[in-house]
Amino acid sequence: MFVNLIENAIQHSPSGATVTVQANKVSDGKQDCVECAFRDAGPGILEQDIPKIFEPFFSKRRGGTGLGLAIAQRIMEEHGGKLVAGNNPEVGACMVARFPVPPEAEKQ
Repeated sequence: MFVNLIENAIQHSPSGATVTVQANKVSDGKQDCVECAFRDAGPGILEQDIPKIFEPFFSKRRGGTGLGLAIAQRIMEEHGGKLVAGNNPEVGACMVARFPVPPEAEKQ
């Protein structure tokens, strides 16, 4: 899943641009999570495409199969997590993978 999101960010960024991967611990008050953000410097995601981005075979990239993000989302769901697609405020797209921290791991 990580490889897929990093490769997507690289493919959608101009040559020589920076792709950023950032991880933080966040909490919504009930659950602690590890949140990993993958930011590219490409054109971003069209607003009308965001609801379809995780559908199998949906792709705007020439030669893309449209399976990478669908599989990544499925992996996240199987691990109790969530994958969210959006755009950076300045430029490019941002994929955020949020993993729940199991309660027993918080005590360590």
